[in-house]
Order: sequence, then C-alpha cells, then structure tokens
Amino acid sequence: MKGFIEQMRRYYSFIFYTIIAVGVLMGLIWIGRSNYLLFHAITEFISIAIGIGVFTVTWNSRHYLQNGYLRFIGYSAGFVAAVDLLHTLAYKGMGVFPGIGANLATQLWLAARFMHSASYLLAPLFLLVSIPVVYSISGLVVVYTGLLLSIFLWNVFPAAYIEGQGLTPFKVGSEYVIIATYLLALALLHTRRKHFDRRVFLLLAGSIAVSSLADLAFTLYISVYDWV
Repeated sequence: MKGFIEQMRRYYSFIFYTIIAVGVLMGLIWIGRSNYLLFHAITEFISIAIGIGVFTVTWNSRHYLQNGYLRFIGYSAGFVAAVDLLHTLAYKGMGVFPGIGANLATQLWLAARFMHSASYLLAPLFLLVSIPVVYSISGLVVVYTGLLLSIFLWNVFPAAYIEGQGLTPFKVGSEYVIIATYLLALALLHTRRKHFDRRVFLLLAGSIAVSSLADLAFTLYISVYDWV
C-alpha cells in the first residue's frame, strides 16, 4: 500500500509539473508573438539565472564535490551566464548600448557559445587530472576577459551580423564548429559515463544535445527578430 501511494504521488507530481511547464511554454510563445524583445529578455534572464545558480551551488560545494567534470562545468556556467547577460543587454532594441546594431549581440552570443561548448569538451580532462580551483577559475577569467577585449576594445572579433544582409559566413561557420564541439564533447562524455550516476549522465547528455540543436537553429535566421 505504501509503495502504491508513493507511485501515485510521483504520478500526480509529474502531471502537475508537466501542466506548469506547458503553461509557461504557451505563455512564452504568446509573449514572443506579441513582443519578441520581451520574450528574448525573459528567456535569456531565465538562462542567466540558472547559470548563476549552478555556479553558486558548485562554488559553495567545491570542498565536497569530488567529480572534477561537474566542478568545471559548474564554474564555467557562471562565466557563460556573464557573457549571456551582456548579450541580452546588447540586443538590438534594448537601448543599453545606443547606436549599436545587431552585430554586437550576435558576437557576444558566439562568445558565450564558444565558452559553453569548449567547457564541455575540456571537462572530461578534469576526471583524469586534479586541477586546483584557483587554476580553473584563473583560466576561465583569462578566456572571458580575452573574448570581451577582442569584441569591445581590440575589435578583432569578426563581424557576425550585417544589417540588411543577415548572418555572415563567420557566424554560420562558427555555429557549425560549435555544434561539432558539442557532439565531440557528447562522445567523450559517453566514454566516461562510468564516473556518473546514470540519471546525472543522462541529464548532462541531454543538455549537450539540446545545446547543439539550439545552435543549429541559429544558423538560419535573417532578422534578429525572426522565429526559427
């Protein structure tokens, strides 16, 4: 009887959260159709909040979390969220960077995705070698700072979007490189799956797969307000 009650509790919990998720999704679709800029800001801030939350949990549990893969992914999540925040603020129409077109936000999007995919690709190394936290954070700071300087100060980051024309070949090519990086990271994760609980492995694999599909979608649009 107790087992039956527990099964029913899980079943109704699943139904409840499914209804909530569908409701939120439908609400976001409605907002996106009526005000794409608001939709973009909401979805990005949700992603940013998750990234900051992952970083915070990882940082506070760094002395207890033994899995180096998860530690590095957790640290990098905070830096990716920081770049995504700049991308959101720089998005065309936000007005935070006056006189700046869509190129800046697109460059920052690529910078964040390069960091995100590379962190998954490098994370398996942390299962083999124990690297002190200070070195991991320092490396991420260097990469983060270098990417921002290349965009904001040095102006050496290639153009990713041209007004009236759409995505540049560099942007499209970069997305395919990022997708390939995700797929390679997924293959490496699979070879190291014994280091993870089955549920954790599936969640990590799902995250990488969804990220690669998202980048595939972002190789198609012409306007930054397009639905793809």
